Amino acid sequence: MQKTTADRQTLLEQMEPVALEYQEAVQELLPWITVVEKKIASLQSLPCDKKVIERFEQVMKDIEGEFEARQENVKALNQVGKSMIELRPEDLDNVKAQVIRCV
Repeated sequence: MQKTTADRQTLLEQMEPVALEYQEAVQELLPWITVVEKKIASLQSLPCDKKVIERFEQVMKDIEGEFEARQENVKALNQVGKSMIELRPEDLDNVKAQVIRCV
């Protein structure tokens, strides 16, 4: 029993800095994801006139540019997620689900 407790304590000590880094990476992306979700939701209807189509295209270009600007954040999140999986492979499904929600 003591060995199991010691093993668990060691694992927690190893995972703490990685988990904190993961949380920071997620927190950096969440406000941006919320903004993009709202922009996309505003584009749900199919545009019919030229001005609406032009606005639609501009919003899509803006989102594309924002996504490209956030690629480093996304890469960092993926890397930290991989590190967490390497430390505790049995948590793979939980980590994947969180990464998918953020990307």
